[in-house]
Amino acid sequence: MHSGGFVKMAFTPRSYQSRVLEGLANSKTPFTGLVGAGLGTGKTAMSVWNALNAFGDKINEQLILVVAPVRTESGWRKHWKMLAGLDMVTLSGKKTKAALQVWDNLEARKPGVYFITWELMRSRNKEKRWDGKAKKMVYKAMSKPFYGARFGMVIADEWHRACDHSSLNFAVARNIQAKYRLALSATPAGNKPCNIWAALKFLWPNHYGGYWDFCAKFFTEEFNAFSSFGKTYTSEKHPGMVRRGAPSYHEVSQAEANPELPGVIVHRVEVELSRTQRKLYNDLEDKALTFLGDKPLALSIPMELDLRLRQMTLGVPSFNEDGTVDYHEDCKSSKLDAMMDVIADLPKDDPVVVWVHSQKFIKAVLHRLHKAGISCLEVSGKSRGDFHAMIDGDVRVIVAQHEAMSEGVDGLQDVCHTEIWLSQSNSLVVNEQATGRLNRQGQKTAVNRFLIQAIDTVDNRVLGRLQERFDRLKASGLI
Repeated sequence: MHSGGFVKMAFTPRSYQSRVLEGLANSKTPFTGLVGAGLGTGKTAMSVWNALNAFGDKINEQLILVVAPVRTESGWRKHWKMLAGLDMVTLSGKKTKAALQVWDNLEARKPGVYFITWELMRSRNKEKRWDGKAKKMVYKAMSKPFYGARFGMVIADEWHRACDHSSLNFAVARNIQAKYRLALSATPAGNKPCNIWAALKFLWPNHYGGYWDFCAKFFTEEFNAFSSFGKTYTSEKHPGMVRRGAPSYHEVSQAEANPELPGVIVHRVEVELSRTQRKLYNDLEDKALTFLGDKPLALSIPMELDLRLRQMTLGVPSFNEDGTVDYHEDCKSSKLDAMMDVIADLPKDDPVVVWVHSQKFIKAVLHRLHKAGISCLEVSGKSRGDFHAMIDGDVRVIVAQHEAMSEGVDGLQDVCHTEIWLSQSNSLVVNEQATGRLNRQGQKTAVNRFLIQAIDTVDNRVLGRLQERFDRLKASGLI
């Protein structure tokens, strides 16, 4: 093994992985770059191999930082051990002697591979400072995060978590000191093409200027009444120009990585709202006012309309004692009726993943399944059920909130090929991540995706917005 250049791999990279590794090594900024690779492409392995190529036999002397979602920790640990022979350690918020020792080792610049979640990185590397313009104390990123340590390499996995240029995630990430930088994501620009600036600025801070100048140069400007600046930037003026101009940008499509995948069959299931749902929906849409029982539900701001209308398409909501909108577990719901019809038509005991954007509605879904004698569990921001229960054959249905199970979940494709979408997330990134839980490497059967849509409702607008965002990102080569 030698310092810099190619090393003999413990495992042979696939052809597209070799292409990416060669591109990173031979770019204008060797071993630093953006890898647009998604689920099942082996981006973790590529990252470790890139580090081996960068440092060679001196890799044991390096400080390496991996920033990634918590559910990916075991995968990263396995690949560092298997491919590089290194034991990855985790920076955690625990107060145990062992956990504190890891932070002490980092402060003392002890070589090794350090893993930290996006959430902990943000919380541990921020401080309250006076904002003169806002005239208040606000949280800002430390100018020297991680005790001012200079890393040999920083790897930012699922970069879309930091693609908002105004986010604290980005502010902390851009201040990390490192010789080499790697950003990984199938959707590095998130939901808007202009958000690619954050990745470019993180990777090549001296090559790109400010965000607004970047947007004005490359993207079309549109009026936006809800923006504090009165404008927003949408499509790229010359599609693909930003991507082609990046010093080191490498893409891997799922079709290239997994040509053997059987694909997805989409079944659009259209339902009529129940009479009660339709009346509530129409009143709210037409008058911005409806009644849940004898209590009024009024819209305070126009932006709230979509949120409330989406609630109505799921089921008839109700008020909690504290005045918040909720659902009774036995609420009337045309979508739940359709869900049960779909499940009834499946082979007995066939596993199913049910996706829904509303955490509050999940209890109504679980109630309907329990009532039918169907074993199920919840995976949401409130209840992190173990998805391995389906892999082990202990439950038939997982009811998941998109954000809670859209990352770091592998193995469901081995036992399940059916999913039911009661609603979609407003985030294109989250939806794209969720779709890959079943349609990924290892899937042997075409995935049946049932999209349950309420006729003549906001569901159509949501689909339209998501498709528009997808088309813009696709045109720019950012998805």
